[in-house]
Amino acid sequence: MPKVDVRDIEINYHEEGTGFPLVLIYGLSGDQAGWVWVMPEFSKHYRTIAPDVRGHGDSGKPDMPYSIQQFSEDIFALFQKLEISQAHLLGFSMGAAIAQQFVLDHPERVKSLILVSTFSHIDVHLHKAFIKLRKSLDRGGYSTFLSGAQHIYRKASRPSTGRPGIHGTSLGVCPLSASYLSRDYYCQLFYKLYNLSVTAYLFPVKQSNGISKRI
Repeated sequence: MPKVDVRDIEINYHEEGTGFPLVLIYGLSGDQAGWVWVMPEFSKHYRTIAPDVRGHGDSGKPDMPYSIQQFSEDIFALFQKLEISQAHLLGFSMGAAIAQQFVLDHPERVKSLILVSTFSHIDVHLHKAFIKLRKSLDRGGYSTFLSGAQHIYRKASRPSTGRPGIHGTSLGVCPLSASYLSRDYYCQLFYKLYNLSVTAYLFPVKQSNGISKRI
Protein backbone atom coordinates (compact mmCIF):
# COMPACT_ATOMS: atom_id res chain seq x y z
CA MET A 1 0.00 0.00 0.00
CA PRO A 2 1.23 3.54 -0.67
CA LYS A 3 2.79 5.78 1.94
CA VAL A 4 3.29 9.54 1.88
CA ASP A 5 5.46 11.84 3.96
CA VAL A 6 3.15 13.83 6.24
CA ARG A 7 4.73 16.32 8.61
CA ASP A 8 7.21 14.30 10.70
CA ILE A 9 6.02 10.78 9.75
CA GLU A 10 4.96 8.52 6.89
CA ILE A 11 1.24 7.85 6.60
CA ASN A 12 0.13 4.51 5.18
CA TYR A 13 -3.20 4.50 3.38
CA HIS A 14 -5.45 2.37 1.18
CA GLU A 15 -7.30 3.89 -1.77
CA GLU A 16 -9.99 2.49 -4.06
CA GLY A 17 -12.43 3.97 -6.57
CA THR A 18 -12.84 7.29 -8.32
CA GLY A 19 -15.03 10.34 -7.95
CA PHE A 20 -15.66 12.67 -5.04
CA PRO A 21 -13.36 11.78 -2.10
CA LEU A 22 -14.58 9.88 0.95
CA VAL A 23 -12.02 9.67 3.78
CA LEU A 24 -12.43 6.97 6.44
CA ILE A 25 -10.75 7.28 9.86
CA TYR A 26 -10.67 4.24 12.14
CA GLY A 27 -10.49 4.23 15.94
CA LEU A 28 -8.01 3.46 18.69
CA SER A 29 -6.11 0.17 18.14
CA GLY A 30 -7.48 -0.21 14.59
CA ASP A 31 -6.16 0.63 11.15
CA GLN A 32 -7.31 0.91 7.53
CA ALA A 33 -7.96 -2.85 7.43
CA GLY A 34 -11.01 -2.23 9.61
CA TRP A 35 -12.80 -0.89 6.53
CA VAL A 36 -12.14 -4.00 4.42
CA TRP A 37 -15.80 -5.06 4.24
CA VAL A 38 -17.16 -1.64 3.23
CA MET A 39 -14.40 -0.35 0.95
CA PRO A 40 -15.63 -2.30 -2.12
CA GLU A 41 -19.12 -0.80 -1.82
CA PHE A 42 -17.97 2.75 -1.04
CA SER A 43 -15.47 2.66 -3.89
CA LYS A 44 -18.28 2.07 -6.40
CA HIS A 45 -19.42 5.62 -5.72
CA TYR A 46 -16.43 7.55 -4.29
CA ARG A 47 -12.69 7.90 -4.34
CA THR A 48 -12.36 6.14 -0.99
CA ILE A 49 -9.26 6.71 1.14
CA ALA A 50 -8.53 4.98 4.46
CA PRO A 51 -5.36 6.09 6.28
CA ASP A 52 -3.61 4.54 9.26
CA VAL A 53 -3.39 7.37 11.77
CA ARG A 54 -0.16 8.15 13.58
CA GLY A 55 0.96 5.25 15.78
CA HIS A 56 -1.34 2.72 14.07
CA GLY A 57 -0.93 0.07 11.38
CA ASP A 58 1.97 0.77 9.03
CA SER A 59 2.14 4.52 9.66
CA GLY A 60 4.96 6.09 11.63
CA LYS A 61 5.08 5.57 15.39
CA PRO A 62 7.33 8.26 16.87
CA ASP A 63 8.11 8.08 20.57
CA MET A 64 6.22 11.17 21.70
CA PRO A 65 2.84 12.19 23.15
CA TYR A 66 -0.08 12.01 20.70
CA SER A 67 -3.28 14.05 20.67
CA ILE A 68 -6.56 14.40 18.80
CA GLN A 69 -5.37 17.79 17.54
CA GLN A 70 -2.19 16.20 16.21
CA PHE A 71 -4.16 13.47 14.41
CA SER A 72 -6.35 16.16 12.85
CA GLU A 73 -3.34 18.04 11.52
CA ASP A 74 -1.94 14.82 10.08
CA ILE A 75 -5.19 14.28 8.20
CA PHE A 76 -5.07 17.86 6.90
CA ALA A 77 -1.50 17.31 5.64
CA LEU A 78 -2.68 14.09 3.98
CA PHE A 79 -5.45 16.06 2.22
CA GLN A 80 -2.78 18.39 0.89
CA LYS A 81 -0.49 15.57 -0.26
CA LEU A 82 -3.32 13.76 -2.06
CA GLU A 83 -4.67 17.04 -3.48
CA ILE A 84 -8.05 16.67 -1.78
CA SER A 85 -9.72 20.06 -1.73
CA GLN A 86 -12.90 18.74 -0.08
CA ALA A 87 -14.21 15.35 1.03
CA HIS A 88 -16.90 13.44 2.85
CA LEU A 89 -15.39 12.50 6.23
CA LEU A 90 -16.45 9.33 8.07
CA GLY A 91 -14.99 8.53 11.48
CA PHE A 92 -15.43 5.58 13.79
CA SER A 93 -14.90 5.78 17.58
CA MET A 94 -11.68 7.75 18.20
CA GLY A 95 -11.54 8.29 14.44
CA ALA A 96 -14.80 10.20 14.72
CA ALA A 97 -13.32 12.33 17.51
CA ILE A 98 -10.50 13.12 15.08
CA ALA A 99 -13.09 13.93 12.40
CA GLN A 100 -14.86 16.33 14.76
CA GLN A 101 -11.61 18.14 15.47
CA PHE A 102 -10.81 18.24 11.76
CA VAL A 103 -14.12 19.87 10.82
CA LEU A 104 -13.63 22.47 13.53
CA ASP A 105 -10.13 23.23 12.25
CA HIS A 106 -10.86 23.02 8.51
CA PRO A 107 -14.63 23.28 7.86
CA GLU A 108 -14.08 24.33 4.24
CA ARG A 109 -12.49 20.92 3.57
CA VAL A 110 -15.52 18.86 4.65
CA LYS A 111 -18.56 18.28 2.45
CA SER A 112 -20.30 16.05 5.02
CA LEU A 113 -19.41 14.62 8.42
CA ILE A 114 -20.49 11.13 9.52
CA LEU A 115 -19.80 10.11 13.13
CA VAL A 116 -20.12 6.47 14.23
CA SER A 117 -19.95 5.18 17.84
CA THR A 118 -18.04 8.16 19.18
CA PHE A 119 -17.76 10.86 21.81
CA SER A 120 -17.09 14.59 21.84
CA HIS A 121 -16.39 15.16 25.52
CA ILE A 122 -14.41 13.41 28.24
CA ASP A 123 -16.60 13.75 31.33
CA VAL A 124 -15.65 12.70 34.86
CA HIS A 125 -16.90 9.13 34.37
CA LEU A 126 -14.98 8.51 31.16
CA HIS A 127 -11.95 10.26 32.65
CA LYS A 128 -11.98 7.76 35.51
CA ALA A 129 -12.40 4.90 33.04
CA PHE A 130 -9.30 5.99 31.11
CA ILE A 131 -7.31 6.21 34.34
CA LYS A 132 -8.35 2.64 35.21
CA LEU A 133 -7.38 1.45 31.72
CA ARG A 134 -3.97 3.04 31.99
CA LYS A 135 -3.39 1.41 35.39
CA SER A 136 -4.53 -1.95 34.06
CA LEU A 137 -2.06 -1.65 31.18
CA ASP A 138 0.78 -0.88 33.60
CA ARG A 139 -0.27 -3.61 36.00
CA GLY A 140 -1.39 -6.50 33.83
CA GLY A 141 -0.34 -5.84 30.25
CA TYR A 142 -2.46 -6.14 27.11
CA SER A 143 -4.80 -8.94 28.25
CA THR A 144 -5.88 -6.96 31.33
CA PHE A 145 -6.16 -3.79 29.27
CA LEU A 146 -8.38 -5.46 26.64
CA SER A 147 -10.67 -6.93 29.29
CA GLY A 148 -11.11 -3.45 30.77
CA ALA A 149 -11.71 -1.88 27.35
CA GLN A 150 -14.37 -4.45 26.49
CA HIS A 151 -16.11 -3.71 29.80
CA ILE A 152 -16.27 -0.01 28.93
CA TYR A 153 -17.67 -0.76 25.47
CA ARG A 154 -20.34 -3.03 26.94
CA LYS A 155 -21.37 -0.30 29.38
CA ALA A 156 -21.53 2.20 26.51
CA SER A 157 -23.99 -0.02 24.64
CA ARG A 158 -26.50 -0.19 27.53
CA PRO A 159 -29.45 2.21 27.86
CA SER A 160 -28.38 5.68 28.90
CA THR A 161 -28.05 6.46 32.60
CA GLY A 162 -28.47 10.13 31.86
CA ARG A 163 -24.76 10.76 32.17
CA PRO A 164 -23.11 12.48 29.21
CA GLY A 165 -19.71 11.64 27.83
CA ILE A 166 -19.74 8.39 25.89
CA HIS A 167 -22.22 7.18 23.33
CA GLY A 168 -22.04 4.18 21.06
CA THR A 169 -22.78 0.56 20.31
CA SER A 170 -21.11 -2.64 21.45
CA LEU A 171 -17.75 -2.93 19.69
CA GLY A 172 -15.18 -5.62 19.03
CA VAL A 173 -11.61 -4.94 20.10
CA CYS A 174 -8.70 -5.73 17.80
CA PRO A 175 -5.98 -7.99 19.21
CA LEU A 176 -2.75 -6.16 19.95
CA SER A 177 0.90 -7.09 19.91
CA ALA A 178 3.96 -5.29 21.19
CA SER A 179 5.04 -4.58 17.62
CA TYR A 180 1.67 -3.05 16.75
CA LEU A 181 1.06 -0.46 19.44
CA SER A 182 3.35 0.12 22.39
CA ARG A 183 2.20 0.37 25.96
CA ASP A 184 3.73 3.84 26.11
CA TYR A 185 1.55 4.84 23.15
CA TYR A 186 -1.63 4.06 25.09
CA CYS A 187 -0.41 5.78 28.23
CA GLN A 188 0.51 8.92 26.31
CA LEU A 189 -2.76 8.94 24.39
CA PHE A 190 -4.87 8.60 27.54
CA TYR A 191 -3.19 11.66 29.02
CA LYS A 192 -3.98 13.66 25.88
CA LEU A 193 -7.58 12.45 25.64
CA TYR A 194 -8.48 13.77 29.10
CA ASN A 195 -9.01 17.30 27.85
CA LEU A 196 -10.86 16.53 24.64
CA SER A 197 -14.06 18.56 24.55
CA VAL A 198 -15.48 19.78 21.27
CA THR A 199 -19.17 19.58 22.19
CA ALA A 200 -19.62 23.33 22.61
CA TYR A 201 -18.35 24.01 19.10
CA LEU A 202 -20.16 21.36 17.07
CA PHE A 203 -23.60 22.96 17.01
CA PRO A 204 -22.39 26.28 15.56
CA VAL A 205 -20.45 24.36 12.91
CA LYS A 206 -23.52 22.34 12.00
CA GLN A 207 -25.78 25.38 11.87
CA SER A 208 -23.46 27.57 9.83
CA ASN A 209 -22.15 24.99 7.38
CA GLY A 210 -24.84 22.32 7.26
CA ILE A 211 -22.26 19.51 7.28
CA SER A 212 -22.65 17.60 10.54
CA LYS A 213 -24.66 14.41 10.71
CA ARG A 214 -24.88 11.89 13.57
CA ILE A 215 -25.65 8.23 12.83
